[in-house]
This record gives sequence, structure tokens and C-alpha cells, in this order.
Amino acid sequence: TKENTTIKGSVSLTKTDSATAAVLAGAEFELQDSTGKTLQTGLTTNEQGVLTVTDLELGDYQLIETKAPAGYVLDNTPVKFTLDETHQTISVTKENTTIKGSVSLTKTDSATAAVLAGAEFELQDSTGKTLQTGLTTNEQGVLTVTDLELGDYQLVETKAPAGYVLDNTPVKFTLDETHQTISVTKENT
Repeated sequence: TKENTTIKGSVSLTKTDSATAAVLAGAEFELQDSTGKTLQTGLTTNEQGVLTVTDLELGDYQLIETKAPAGYVLDNTPVKFTLDETHQTISVTKENTTIKGSVSLTKTDSATAAVLAGAEFELQDSTGKTLQTGLTTNEQGVLTVTDLELGDYQLVETKAPAGYVLDNTPVKFTLDETHQTISVTKENT
């Protein structure tokens, strides 16, 4: 008698940064069949940003991201793939975007707490390297900087509002996964 063996397939997923294409370790996925039934959980990308699932029956599947790498936005859009007799080994790529943050600074009079328009600042990284200049408080005394990578920053006043003393003491702040939107106040005398 002759026995037939079932053809099996495999999938490899590579996780990358959407901006830099750098590989990302630590992303977790679950494998589901075409109906959404969970077949495997805890599938994690390695140091090369790759996870591989082997010994799969031919058919339709999807990989769902359940945990993003640190500092990245979770994208649980299914990565669908089909294993068949002509496509027994499938390679797919899934991108992640970094979490971005923002800071709002309100400029006030130290005696009256009135808001102050026209104060100019520059944004620096934690080492004092200038990232943006000419950031000016509006009529509500506020300036906002958006689309910042997570990390340590400081705002330094470069021009005081008319009639006020320049205070170039840095206003330091940190953007992280739990503090993506920061509000700070800076007083002038």
C-alpha cells in the first residue's frame, strides 16, 4: 500500500518600522483561521523582526497583531494569506508606526497669571540640540508642537513678550507611552 502525506505549509512575517524599514522585535501576534477562530497565540517577532509558523494545513489564515513593539502603535488589521499546493511557503511584511506625542506650553504673567502672546521658544532635545525654532505663543498664550517622537525634550525661551524679562531656563518634559500629550506653563516677570 502507498500512503499519502498531507502537504503542509509555513508563513514567515517580518515586522518593520513604517518610516525607517528597521526590523522590530517583540511584536506579538495570534494566528487565526479564515473564520477568525484563534489557532495559536503568543507568536512573537525575534531580534530579526521575524516570526515563523510551520506545519500548517493548506488553507486560508490571518495573523493579528495583539501587542505592538515598545514605542509603536498597535495595528490589528489582519494580515491574510493562503497556503495552497503552489504556495506552501508564504512571506509577509507588517509595518508599525511610532507613537507620536505633543506638548502645549502656556505663557503667563507671574504676578497676574494673565496669558502672554508673542513669547518665542525653541525646541531642543535632551542634549540641547535645537530641533525647531521660532515657536511663538498665540493670542491665548499657547504654543503647541505636535508629531514628536517619544523622548526627552526642552523648550527654551528665546524672546520674551514685550515688556517682560527673558527667562531662558529650559522647560523640560518627557513624552512616553503613558504621557503622549504634555501641558506645561512658563511664567514671565
